[in-house]
Amino acid sequence: MRLMEAVDKRTSIRKFKDKKVNFSDVLEAIDAALKTPLAGNISTLKFVIITDPDTKEKIAEYADQLWLADADTLVVVCSKMEQLERMYKERARDYAKQQVGAAIQNFLLRITELGLASCWVGAYLDHEIKNVLTIPGEIVIEAILPVGHPDEKPKPKKKISLEHAIYWDKWKQSKKPTLTKDPATR
Repeated sequence: MRLMEAVDKRTSIRKFKDKKVNFSDVLEAIDAALKTPLAGNISTLKFVIITDPDTKEKIAEYADQLWLADADTLVVVCSKMEQLERMYKERARDYAKQQVGAAIQNFLLRITELGLASCWVGAYLDHEIKNVLTIPGEIVIEAILPVGHPDEKPKPKKKISLEHAIYWDKWKQSKKPTLTKDPATR
């Protein structure tokens, strides 16, 4: 599958078949996530892989999204920012958010490419999930990513058109200035 095919095909799936996921596929997706751009070449990324049914149920409860327990595997994405904070002080949190967003997108695209499905879950009770997974207090839970074989048809994506997403040279200037010529192409 080519990149743009995975981009077009990727969607949030919340219903999964009762079918095992190859562990190597989850590791490949995490490996793709680890290849994200990094501020100062410092990775904050850590991952907790959950397959235990009881633990998945507790996480689903603390996320108030019971369908999470139906996924074969849950991947909890975390940030350990100590080294990034030493280097970038107050900007560290911004940089961590940027790299974790890029990492999750890489993960989701690789999962799609492998014929699996996921959904980026960002609402949950941090403290409760940290207790269940024995995650130390200084670690930040960034997202929960369920992984499984899809058992629902993808919903059509609502995509904003390019002309409604782009401004030219200044904010709210939606028409390309007539004095600007397209750069010469080779």
